[in-house]
Formats: sequence, C-alpha cells, structure tokens
Amino acid sequence: MWRIVPLALLQSVFLAGGQVLLKLALAASGPFKWSWAFFRAQLTNWGTLSVRLYGIFRFLARWVAPLGVAIVFLNELFYGTTK
Repeated sequence: MWRIVPLALLQSVFLAGGQVLLKLALAASGPFKWSWAFFRAQLTNWGTLSVRLYGIFRFLARWVAPLGVAIVFLNELFYGTTK
C-alpha cells in the first residue's frame, strides 16, 4: 500500500498542475471566435510557425472531415444494424 501513496500524490500534483496550465493557456489564447483568423492564430502560434500547416488544416476541415462524416452517416443509414 505504501508504494501507491507516492504515486497517488504525484498523480494529484499532475492533475492540479494541468488544471492551472489549462487556465493559463485559455487566458493567453483570447476570446473564442468561429473564424479562420482565430484558428490560424492558434495553429500557427500567433503567426510564428509555418503557414503551410494552416493550409493543410483548412483543407482537412473544409473538405475531408465533412466527407468522412457524410460517409459514416450514409453507411449507418443504409447498412446499420437493426435489433
């Protein structure tokens, strides 16, 4: 039992630290907006990273993800299991 106590304390420290760092990250990111400018700022670290990654993300979010959702929806619609 005494081997678990230090691990439980370490897990509690990580949990508390994660909560604090999450609050700090949310405060640094600014208010949320459903705009490409907001996502571009978040994905490129406010313009300090490569913009090429943003282009890939925008392509995936605009074309690939909706197509994947539509395929899953249609698959379940026509070939879903019935009970």
